[in-house]
Amino acid sequence: MDFHRWYAIFVVTGQEESIRTMIIEALSVHGGVEAQLFVPKARLKLPTDLARKLGKDEKVVTMFPGYVLVGTDNIEAVYNAAANLKSVLRFLKNDNDDFQQIRLEEISRLIYMADEKDTIGESEAFLDESKRIVVLSGPLKGEEGRIAKFNRRKGRVAVEFLIGTERREIWLSVKLIKES
Repeated sequence: MDFHRWYAIFVVTGQEESIRTMIIEALSVHGGVEAQLFVPKARLKLPTDLARKLGKDEKVVTMFPGYVLVGTDNIEAVYNAAANLKSVLRFLKNDNDDFQQIRLEEISRLIYMADEKDTIGESEAFLDESKRIVVLSGPLKGEEGRIAKFNRRKGRVAVEFLIGTERREIWLSVKLIKES
């Protein structure tokens, strides 16, 4: 499904996946309403000391806590299906009280970068002579211009995204390798 209109639903933080499931079930009852619900997540490498302590080397975090993104050509039907669900707080609206659309180019990048479980994994990169990050492979390939910050110790980069009218820095994992 490729939708040209995307919206955001505010939900209780930590309930994003369960709300997504409930909305999908509610839409199946209404029949004929097509929608794609998206809860982007990032697989982050843990710093070595923390990884040893916890016994695992990565964690998966929700990129936009408290948001479920929905692509649909019938937002009113999605609203009607979701409005009475307990953990749905509200739909993002503009000043005219219309449903606020999210820019398609931002959502497209997230969907392209994510796997089938809505998770963005690790990219491989190196630092060039000017100490700029060059991504060799992974979801950040071609997105170097969006990298705002770099944390070498944690193996993460901050990437800028615009959701609605709000700019967000999202941390994603990057594995630095030596260029051969």
